Amino acid sequence: MSTPVSTTPYQAFSRWLHWISLPLVGVLLGLGWYMTALPLGLERFQTFNLHKSLGALLLIVTVIRLGYRLLCPSPAHPAKGLQQTLAHLGHVGLYLCLFGLPLSGWLLSNAAGYPVSLFDLLELPGLIAEQETRVDPLTLLHKALIWLLCLLLGGHLLAVFWHQWIKKDSTLSRMWPSIRS
Repeated sequence: MSTPVSTTPYQAFSRWLHWISLPLVGVLLGLGWYMTALPLGLERFQTFNLHKSLGALLLIVTVIRLGYRLLCPSPAHPAKGLQQTLAHLGHVGLYLCLFGLPLSGWLLSNAAGYPVSLFDLLELPGLIAEQETRVDPLTLLHKALIWLLCLLLGGHLLAVFWHQWIKKDSTLSRMWPSIRS
């Protein structure tokens, strides 16, 4: 027996921020794997800089998303028990990754002696001083967060498919962007 799902949509701004984050994350993951396979040279340098700029942009979008979510909470979802717990833990984990990945990348760049800029328009302040001994632990943290994000995104997508095609409830339409909202 399935629990009815609220048909109240998320606010339009929340939906748009969600759907802006998705391609950013996808491009960042793709660039991350691509750039690490490049030989040393200009293309690798430029790709790393693009990756860092997009990561900084994702961090900005995530700060806005979380701030907006705190000011304008999500519509109530009637799920209870394990489903509610898993959804909550999944969302907390996704937010931790959306913060942790850009921050760990920023720290990693600083530790390796490289600046982080936002599309060469604004150089971001250094968070830590250059220190080679911090590079390996920060690289490990960044990679662990990547794998955690991939795992959580997989679970998120499975939940979307479950709700849309198995339960056939209105969960997906609550988050789908709408021009009229």
